[in-house]
Amino acid sequence: MAYALPSFLLTNARSLNNKFDEFHAVVLDQNVEVAVVTETWFSHDQPIQTMSIADYDVFYKSRQKSRGGGVAVYARDLLRSQPLDVTVPPELEIVWVKLRPTRAPRSISFMVVAAIYHPPRSDKPDILIEHLHSTMDSIRTKHQNVGFAILGDLNDLDISSLLLDNDFKQIVHVPTRGSRTLDQIVTNFQEHYEAPISCSPLGASDHSVITWSPNHRPRPTPNVTRTKISRPMRDSDIREFGARLANHDWSELFSISDANEKCELFYAELVPMIDTYFPTLVVKLHINDRPWMTPAIKSMIMKRQKAFERKEDKKWRGLRNKIQREIISAKANYYSKRVQQLKHSNPSAWFQHIGKLTSGPRKSPLIRIDNIEPTDYKSTANMINTQFVNVTSDIPPLDALHLPAFLPSREPCPLVQPWEVYRELKRIKPRTAPGPDGIPALCEYQNTYSDWQKLRSGAPQGTRLGPIIFLAMINEACSNEVIPCLKYVDDLTLLECRNLGAVSTIQEAVTRLHIWSEQNFMKLNPKKCSSMQIYFARQVPQPSDIVIGDTVVAQVNEIKLLGVTVQQDLRCYSHVNDMLKKANTRLHFLRVLKGLRMCLADMIVIYCTFVRPVVEYCEVVWCSGLSVSQVNDIERVQKRACRIMLGSQYECHDDALVRCNLAKLSDRRISLCVKFAQSIAKTDSRLHDLIPARRMSYHGRLERTGMFRENPLNGVRHFARRASSKMSATDEIGAKSSNTTGPKRDETGTG
Repeated sequence: MAYALPSFLLTNARSLNNKFDEFHAVVLDQNVEVAVVTETWFSHDQPIQTMSIADYDVFYKSRQKSRGGGVAVYARDLLRSQPLDVTVPPELEIVWVKLRPTRAPRSISFMVVAAIYHPPRSDKPDILIEHLHSTMDSIRTKHQNVGFAILGDLNDLDISSLLLDNDFKQIVHVPTRGSRTLDQIVTNFQEHYEAPISCSPLGASDHSVITWSPNHRPRPTPNVTRTKISRPMRDSDIREFGARLANHDWSELFSISDANEKCELFYAELVPMIDTYFPTLVVKLHINDRPWMTPAIKSMIMKRQKAFERKEDKKWRGLRNKIQREIISAKANYYSKRVQQLKHSNPSAWFQHIGKLTSGPRKSPLIRIDNIEPTDYKSTANMINTQFVNVTSDIPPLDALHLPAFLPSREPCPLVQPWEVYRELKRIKPRTAPGPDGIPALCEYQNTYSDWQKLRSGAPQGTRLGPIIFLAMINEACSNEVIPCLKYVDDLTLLECRNLGAVSTIQEAVTRLHIWSEQNFMKLNPKKCSSMQIYFARQVPQPSDIVIGDTVVAQVNEIKLLGVTVQQDLRCYSHVNDMLKKANTRLHFLRVLKGLRMCLADMIVIYCTFVRPVVEYCEVVWCSGLSVSQVNDIERVQKRACRIMLGSQYECHDDALVRCNLAKLSDRRISLCVKFAQSIAKTDSRLHDLIPARRMSYHGRLERTGMFRENPLNGVRHFARRASSKMSATDEIGAKSSNTTGPKRDETGTG
């Protein structure tokens, strides 16, 4: 019987970041199901998109306080991989992953893969061995038939105690680094696999790649390819083509008076010349290949492997160095020749390409449904679509006879040109466009479309009219409430300010909102609602339970409102920490673009577009509460960005700001706050009522001066102290109405 056991790949990359393109190509071309990489050198704040491969789940562990090291496991999503619930000591570099192949021998209920990196001269070998023994004993106590595969760079680790069990064998018997076998595989199901094979190292790594394949492997699924048609234009062909055009006799073309005939003759003479000097070239590429990966580079990788197998060291080293140079050149040429010119001609396409270059492939999660095979994408898409349609099953269908008749427009119909229609149609996304009649529902899953189904309510997704219709539907919600109600699209917040001894009325407001939602065929999701109290009294008030239907709303200490984390004590520590983590993660985009040889001007645009807005979002709300250390941490983000963009030209931060034409973030915060204060000081501003009243309205006496304060932040602090003395307790509830067209983003409210 042919079992569907996975094939393995093991390598020590010595920094996978600068070899990821080659690693990506090797994994796809060799159809590897599980790849274990040691010494990844991934950083703890590196975006997972930059280390992902389409159709693969990635599990990794990186060092937190030092460079180097790290392990990663790439498992194909069809293996139903998931991290094993194991407590790993923080000083160990090990990742545990659980695999469930579709067809496995009876002796293997599931597989457990352990990826290990044991540094040389480590002082923790006993801790590692003890952890391996305890973890495997714990798993085998609960599950008898478990297949273990321990892969990694073990260096000088003594694994003799692991091999005392008769089932476990170390099966790598070929040198992996020089004449030593450092990369090893310890397993208890070796009878189902062939002997491991040593392959060419990745890039300049000094560790060989180890491949391990099952001996009863079914016929592999062919890789999905795409066809690319191009016309290579060499300089010599361009010169010959230009000479041919200059010497060609165009007298017959000039003698024709009819424009259509002249055009047909022109193309009839020009196209054969183009095909002669620039013939089309049809190339098949893997559907998940990097955009700059060329067939020539893939061919060189195969030749390098053959030279490694034949022990032709000189040829192998030449191909290894050539592949590295070609990949670097291909990445730089891809940006300079295909992306850079879009910055001015088509900025939208330019930003899309930047996103693809920096974010990697988008990971589509594999959804598993009972009684449906994971590879049956059509049935899964139909089941998902049916689940969405059932949301509107209890709503009566719309009767077209009850719709009001609209008068014709007073203005004449605008003139629409054919090319305008073509341009707009090209912008439509097929997966979100409405159908031909009614309001049909269509679901896309793994590039497979479900069958059409009709909805009883809702609006087509992806249309400009959809948000306006939704706003019109919820406009009456909480319109007659006494307590303040704040709305922003699908985010609704109720705010109550009362004294400690007063009775709360927020439950009645929530009940009325719940009744209004049911009457208007909407549904509140209590799981996405939360309540938070803000108080400054010495006596801690007892929180009052808020109920939606039969569900009690959760009480939280901090809440996220429109991207800003609000704490119970009105401090900004949580928001600043989240903001810094996100900004430091996006700095990796600049490193990737620096490797593509992007010019400084373009990198500054990327920094000002993707990184700086993260640390300046809603800063007028939280900047007055920053500590000195937080100010330095925020400015350090810009320092790191300047150091990445300037490279060896970086001398000091002040000089870098001048070179990049940037201002300090602290100066920008003051400027933006002053600008905001001046805007709300105008009487026609909607936020004018937030300005605190004069002291005379509180104490009955005039201030020493009637002028405004020079620093608007002092006014903000004064207003906060005044408000806190008036406000003893605050309850809030964020209630979200669900749109029947599909799931909305996770939003909560605050007060």
